[in-house]
Amino acid sequence: THLERPVFNTVKDAVEKAGADTSIIFVPAAFAADAIMEAADAGIKVIICITEGIPVKDMILTKEYLKGKACRLIGPNCPGVITAGEAKVGIMPGFVFVKGRTMGHAGAIVGGHDDTAQAKMEIMRECGIHVVDSPAEIGKVMAAVLKGQTA
Repeated sequence: THLERPVFNTVKDAVEKAGADTSIIFVPAAFAADAIMEAADAGIKVIICITEGIPVKDMILTKEYLKGKACRLIGPNCPGVITAGEAKVGIMPGFVFVKGRTMGHAGAIVGGHDDTAQAKMEIMRECGIHVVDSPAEIGKVMAAVLKGQTA
């Protein structure tokens, strides 16, 4: 089939002939380290490695090899990178990502005075739940609760 896209024999050819600056590594684990290093040697700036199960020894050597090179490795074993409506390099479903769409938990949606974080915290306190104003306080409050020092 004709993909209407250029095909190159090496990553270096893609960099020289098409100005490629991003590469997706989607090869079997045994070949991933070599593919990452080839991309770095060719001048690829962003290397995204989808491959999972790469031997730890291979990745230790690869990370050492990349030191001082002008590239960034994303992964391995990652779904890729996406900027909604602009670019996707990876295996995540693009239709899920929409520009200006706020992702978060359902409690982040504010529906009125009683639906604010402060209101929810007050309700929890009234129910006898220990609530902290900052995650930094969790340990201190938990220790006090376990020692029976708080109501």
